[in-house]
Formats: sequence, structure tokens, C-alpha cells
Amino acid sequence: IVYDWQVVILKSGTIIFQTLFLVVSTTVHNRAHFFTCVDVVIAIISFFVDWYWFVEDLWGKFGSSELTHFSLIIFYMTLRSWNTAVKASDKSWRKDVSRDGIFAMDKLSFIWVTRSAHLVSKILPDIVDLWDVLCRQWGENYARQVCDISIYVTDTDKKACSILSMEMKKTSLYRDSAIKFQRPDFPKIIEEHTMERVEDCRNPHSNTLLAFCGSPNLSSVVSEAKIINDLSKFITGNRLHQMQFVSESYGTSKTENKKQHAVKDNDRFLSSRSLEVYDFTTLTEA
Repeated sequence: IVYDWQVVILKSGTIIFQTLFLVVSTTVHNRAHFFTCVDVVIAIISFFVDWYWFVEDLWGKFGSSELTHFSLIIFYMTLRSWNTAVKASDKSWRKDVSRDGIFAMDKLSFIWVTRSAHLVSKILPDIVDLWDVLCRQWGENYARQVCDISIYVTDTDKKACSILSMEMKKTSLYRDSAIKFQRPDFPKIIEEHTMERVEDCRNPHSNTLLAFCGSPNLSSVVSEAKIINDLSKFITGNRLHQMQFVSESYGTSKTENKKQHAVKDNDRFLSSRSLEVYDFTTLTEA
């Protein structure tokens, strides 16, 4: 015996579940995947089947064929929903790297910090040419969505900075304020990147590769900023947005002879280290 209230629950529960499945398929699932298209097709078919059962008044009176169709549709939707719910969110960025390089990245943020304005004047024209090519091929608005370039010039020679500013004032990157005559705030840069990923409703989880090239001293500064950011994500419940740090240092540290601390470690004095030219890059995965 099937009671009327049971039929009402079956109707409403089925329609609500199918509607939520369609919403998840179009908003959460990766639209580039084949199974996302299958999900949408299955959801649309299920609505037509529901409509047919309403017209024929078959709800609660399923025969063997109706029961088979209902079971297959609900089983597929449940399996796909379960797969989405338990999908690993901490996979390593290395799994997305093949011999051809990184192929599943959503955005590139390139940050270059240098103490030499003269060096920027030599290299920047090549960067501008590449940026202009990207804008012509993809459009300026979309190019900004997938690539972000920032150049920090910390040269203390005001005349050299002024000459660089005059040389580059007509370039697109200069007009977009990509060239900054100041020191970067690493904690703020990493925090803003994380907030951008958290506020992106299309991707409930993401993986970021934080790649650093420069002096060991600055590598420690960036690493500390990344650790603090990880703690903030943990406290605020945003652990699904992962960040991995990779550092490549070069050269040796310079010892400042003028000032040495009166602290010894294995008969060696601890001293300050100089700031070297380095690159700072973030790659983000959907």
C-alpha cells in the first residue's frame, strides 16, 4: 500500500534532487569535461521523464520499466554527486605537469623585483612585446584575466628611475601601472591572491604554485609570508585553496663587515645579508 503523503514526498524529493544536480553540474563541475555535458543531458532527460509520469499519473504506480528508468537516473546522479563531494582537494601541482610543461593552469601572475632601473630598460621591451601579442590574440580584457604582470623597481638612483619612466610611459604595461617604483609587500600580495581564489565561485577549490627565484634570505621572507597565509586560511575555513612553495636560490650571501652581531654559532658571527635580484611567480590551477 502506497499512501498519498509518500507519493508527495517521492515527487518533491525527486524534483528537488534533480534540480540541485543540474545546478551543481552547471556551476561546480568543470565545463571542459565530457561528463559535465553528460550530467546536463541526464538532468534534462530526467525532467522530461518526470513530466511524462505526471501526465500519465504514474507516480507511486511504477511498473518494472519505470522503476528501472528511475533507479538508473537516480543512481547516476548520486554517483556523480558523491564523486564531487569526496573529490580530493589537495592534489599536488606536480600531477598537472607533464613533459610539455604545465597544461592545466588558470592564471599566471608574474612579479619581478629588481634594484636596477637600467636592467629593466633592457629587458622590459621584450616583455611588453609579448604582452602586446597576447592582447592582440586574446583581447586586452581576457589577457588581464589570465595573466598579471607586476614589476617593482627599488633602484635608489632617482635619475635612473626618471629616465626609465620617460622611456616606458607610452607602453601598455606602464599605463596599466604594472611598473612600480617601490618595494613589494609579500604578505599583502599572497593574501590578495588567496582572497581572489576564495571569492571565485566557479572553483570551490584551487591549487597554486608559488615559485620563487632569488636570494636565500628573501626566499625565507616569502616562505614565512606563505606560512602565515596558510594559517589564516585554516582559521577561516578555506583549506580547499592549497598553495605550494618552490624556491630556487642562486649565488652566496654577502657578509656585511661594518656591523656584526655579538652572537656566535659554531665560532661564526651572524651577519646581515644583501638583497639580490629575483623573480616571484604564482601559477594558479582551476
